[in-house]
Amino acid sequence: MFATLPSLTLSLKIIQYVEKTFDDVTSSLDNAANTLQNGLNFAIGGVSSALGDIPGLGDRATTPTITINTSFLSNVSPPDSWSGPLNELNTKLPTLDDLRADLANLIDTPFDALRG
Repeated sequence: MFATLPSLTLSLKIIQYVEKTFDDVTSSLDNAANTLQNGLNFAIGGVSSALGDIPGLGDRATTPTITINTSFLSNVSPPDSWSGPLNELNTKLPTLDDLRADLANLIDTPFDALRG
């Protein structure tokens, strides 16, 4: 039992770390995609501006805009099955204070019976 609580706590901490790392990675990917999108649109704007300076071509040139949709990244997360069962088990296990109280009651009961 005593080996179970630290092992369970360690397992939960590892899962929380993995989940946070997962969130950090998806956030970094989102930021990188936005940076790439902005850079490409800036470069396209520069080319469009240069083409606009060419007589007869500038009025026919249109500037496209690149959009990288990263909204799916906010919907990606590790499954609850990673931490759900461990959290449920953790709430069912007695705490050290619970064990101390139960042990005290177990020891006190025979002595109380002898006194009464």
